[in-house]
Amino acid sequence: MADSGAIAVRPEAPGDGPQVRRIVEAAFGRAVEADLVEALRRDGDLPISLVAWADGASVGYVGLPRMRSPDRSLALAPVAVSPEWQGRGVGHALINAGLEAARMSGAAIIFVLGEPQYYGRFGFTAEAATAYPCVFSGPYFMALKLSPDAPEPGLARFAQPFDGLA
Repeated sequence: MADSGAIAVRPEAPGDGPQVRRIVEAAFGRAVEADLVEALRRDGDLPISLVAWADGASVGYVGLPRMRSPDRSLALAPVAVSPEWQGRGVGHALINAGLEAARMSGAAIIFVLGEPQYYGRFGFTAEAATAYPCVFSGPYFMALKLSPDAPEPGLARFAQPFDGLA
């Protein structure tokens, strides 16, 4: 378990599903992202799934699902923090723990769709993603290479449950 002050991050446990759903729905204000997590989990496309705990309760979630392409790639999606815990380091702790788990898993590159100013502090850049065209391509589509032998340039394709979001 990674610990960031009073925030502990651990792998999602079998009974965490309802709490994860509650966190994701509250963070995004809708069910779409929570449905996505459940579809990824159901399809076996969620090799890294982490929950943040503080004060005895789950307060955040991050998933790193497999990408269909390129090889050895993951996505950082979604990152969700309970509204009352936002701005208190939970997202930072989750992302750092997720990146470390991705490195340990042998992933070579991670893609994210999000705010460049926020994800840039973790090393994500739009420039790193330009070699991997995607339906989400643009300034908010970023990548972080974890390995010097990152996959050859080519199409970036998210897991099937993302298809309805494009």
